[in-house]
Amino acid sequence: MPHRFGTSLQELLPVRMQPATAGIEAPVYEPYKIQVTANGLVHETMRLYDDPGRNNRVWSKMPSYYWCAAAEQPAPAATVLAWNPQLEGKFGKTPLIAFHYAGDGKVMFVGTDSTWGWRQNVGDRFFYKFWGQALRFVAKRDESQANTSFIQVRPIRAQPGEEAQIELMAYDDDGEPLTTPTREVSLLVPGSREAIELTADPAKPGLYKGNFVPTKAGAHRLAYEPPNGGAAVQATMQVLTAPEEYRHPNLNRPSLELLASATGGEVLKLSDLDSIADKLEGSTELQDLHREATLWDNWLILSILILVYSVDVGIRRVMGLV
Repeated sequence: MPHRFGTSLQELLPVRMQPATAGIEAPVYEPYKIQVTANGLVHETMRLYDDPGRNNRVWSKMPSYYWCAAAEQPAPAATVLAWNPQLEGKFGKTPLIAFHYAGDGKVMFVGTDSTWGWRQNVGDRFFYKFWGQALRFVAKRDESQANTSFIQVRPIRAQPGEEAQIELMAYDDDGEPLTTPTREVSLLVPGSREAIELTADPAKPGLYKGNFVPTKAGAHRLAYEPPNGGAAVQATMQVLTAPEEYRHPNLNRPSLELLASATGGEVLKLSDLDSIADKLEGSTELQDLHREATLWDNWLILSILILVYSVDVGIRRVMGLV
């Protein structure tokens, strides 16, 4: 994918692929990195944090990967959100994440199969946020509801104490995005009701964002009532108590290093696994094991003695000696 498919599919992509090339693998000792472009740092798909500086730091520390699709260059009018800076061809750096408009929709290209690695040490925080934003970005909404308010919450399933994010797209009766600094939504939990204030996103008119932390398990419903009595919109999420192994997905590196130090070992990153063989140094040692046992403390000797005694007695009886 996508080199085995025809030109009708490849022409939809926001990149141009190398012909008959399935992908390019990185050397084990030099894995690929991701480099987010200036457009990517402020694009809604790549915004893991609202602050561009913090967003850039997170992307720069994403785990390495060892395979990428063989993309040569961006398609005309495509927007590149991230490059693979270590793989360059005749057109320069390899586009890793890009999108463009095709017909009545949008096509987004993600040129690596290792986004699962973004879960390393942080659980699903970045993985789900990226793919949730990417799918919402390319999804085509119902034209009849293009300028109607909607609310979304993620994750849709959380555990008590886990922070959840709310996004509200608010329009007025004329279909114009609201421009007020804040909007309120209601958090409805069985037996209680709470107001949560959302803050306007300066990069996108009508978009409001906020966070809340559920404190107890159960169904949570978020409701927004547009001004002037418009139709209310809502979103739901389930808060469930997770098993113990899912409650703390982050890596406890100090504990691992303490354990390694106490046992004479070492903590290695996944990208350093190829160095394990060089670290397993040692010398051959020959040991003699000495063990003593009495002659009679053996079932085989006892069986032989019984057999010999029985044969001797039998011969004596046959010969009339006894």
